[in-house]
Amino acid sequence: MKNKCTPFLLLLFLVLLGHACSTASFTQTDLATAAQRWPGTTLHDLQQGQVLYASSCAHCHALKSPESQDEAGWNKWVPVMSQKAHLNDHDRNLIWHYLLLKCNPGN
Repeated sequence: MKNKCTPFLLLLFLVLLGHACSTASFTQTDLATAAQRWPGTTLHDLQQGQVLYASSCAHCHALKSPESQDEAGWNKWVPVMSQKAHLNDHDRNLIWHYLLLKCNPGN
């Protein structure tokens, strides 16, 4: 028997993914900062981190804006949540770099 919630959940996921992908663009300053902090980081890496954040984290809870936390907050939550989401180190780091780049430094 088909679950009646499946179409709704799929639609919700796509809306959240579209929102997450449309709200954060990356500037040249972002790219320079990322490359300095994490040598070898590319625009594709940052975009992949953003998409992974939206797709992996929204499975279990509403997405928080990256600006909702400062670095200390994300440094506390990313290891815990990535373990719960069974993310590999590479995907965790892509998400982490995206969040740290876009976080609120003064929160």
